[in-house]
Amino acid sequence: MNSGIILMAGSGERSHLDYNKVLYNYLGKPLFIHSLDAFYHHPKIDEVFLVINKQDDENIKKMLVLGSTGSIGEQALDVAQRTGVLVVGICANKNYKRVAEQARRFSVKYAAMFDENAAAELKLLLSDTDITVLCG
Repeated sequence: MNSGIILMAGSGERSHLDYNKVLYNYLGKPLFIHSLDAFYHHPKIDEVFLVINKQDDENIKKMLVLGSTGSIGEQALDVAQRTGVLVVGICANKNYKRVAEQARRFSVKYAAMFDENAAAELKLLLSDTDITVLCG
């Protein structure tokens, strides 16, 4: 078994940030997600570990997953499940059936669909829950 390790225990001081530089938004997502994506798509990596410092523990205990039905979104949910990160919300374009499964599995507070018809279908599928369904 081959493991990937992402070292995230820095302070961001040299980057002149008041937070860890791996949480810096680059091309629409935190830097560490780019590394996570590279490891998950590498054919010889079986698992990925994130090494964090105590100060960042609070920053990554909650997660909102955009594009939760895509490969990176699925991977992010997998990491959240294995590390105990709370997923507060998920969203996707049209795959309302998969979003409904994910919403129930992670007991999210919010589930959003870009497509209006998909949002209506999702609302029906989650009508027996307290999950707020959003559209847009």
